[in-house]
Amino acid sequence: MRIFDTSQAQHFCKDYGGSSGIVCFQDFFRTMLAPHARIKEGDRIFNEYRDCLLREAERNLFLSASLHRRGLDLVSVASANWLHVTYYYSSFFSARCILGVCGTWVDSRSRTEVVGGNPGTQEIEVVRDFRKRTTYRGTHERFWDSFYTAVGALVLWVPAEYRVALTPVYANVTWLIETRNKLNYDTVAALDLSAQFRASFNRRSFPHSLPGELNTQFTIAEKLLLLAAWLGRQCGLGTDALHLIHAGSTRLDAMRRYIYDAKPARMGSYSRRQQVLKP
Repeated sequence: MRIFDTSQAQHFCKDYGGSSGIVCFQDFFRTMLAPHARIKEGDRIFNEYRDCLLREAERNLFLSASLHRRGLDLVSVASANWLHVTYYYSSFFSARCILGVCGTWVDSRSRTEVVGGNPGTQEIEVVRDFRKRTTYRGTHERFWDSFYTAVGALVLWVPAEYRVALTPVYANVTWLIETRNKLNYDTVAALDLSAQFRASFNRRSFPHSLPGELNTQFTIAEKLLLLAAWLGRQCGLGTDALHLIHAGSTRLDAMRRYIYDAKPARMGSYSRRQQVLKP
C-alpha cells in the first residue's frame, strides 16, 4: 500500500476546498466513489475525495488527542486494563489521521491507495476488497498491516523521535490489537495487569513506572499522536470538520476548549457506591 510522502501530502492538503459536505467517509466511499476505480487530480471527484478525507483526518486527530488526555484520568489500579484500551484507540485514531493526511483510507475490506504522487498529477486507486492482498483476517489486523506497510516510506521524512511508532511493535504487525483484545476480554489478564500496576506505579516516575505492556502501549500512543499533530502542522491540515461541535472553530480552538481546558463533570456522586458495596 502506497501513500503520499510529506511533500506530496503538503500539496494534497493545501488545496482543501470544503466541497462534498460533512459526511462520514465510509458513506462517501460507498456512494460517491462507487463508479470509480481511479480518481485523478483536477477531476471534481478528486476534489471531493480530498476534502472528505481531510475532514476525516482532522476528526481522527481530535479523537486521538481526547483519548490521550482523558486516559490520564484513568491512571489507577482498577482501571489499568481500560487505560490500555483507551491508549490503543488513541493510537488507532492517530494512525488513521496519518494515513488520511497522506491521501489514503482503510476500512475492514476497502481502502484507497496512492498510484500517482507527483503534485499536479496525483492519482488514487479505489480498492473495494483488498483482503487478497493481506494474510490477516481481523478488521484491525488488516488495518495495522496496511498502516505499517504504507508508512515505511515516511520513516526518513519524520523527526527521529517519532520513528518508533512507524514500525511494528516487537516486529509483530498485530501486537497492538492482540494485546488490546487480551486485556479487553480476558478478565484474568486484566486483573494481572492491575496487579502489575499496583506493584510498579510511581507517579513521580510516570510514564516509566507503568508496567510492561501498558508502558509499551502508552509510548506508542504518545508517539503516534505527536507524529499526527506534527504532520498536520507540516501539511497545513485545516478543515471545517469540527464545526459539528462548535461552529467556526479551528482544530486548535476545539482541542483547547473541549480537551485540554475542559473540566470533568465530576459525576462521582452517581457511582451507586452504597448499593454496590451493600453487604
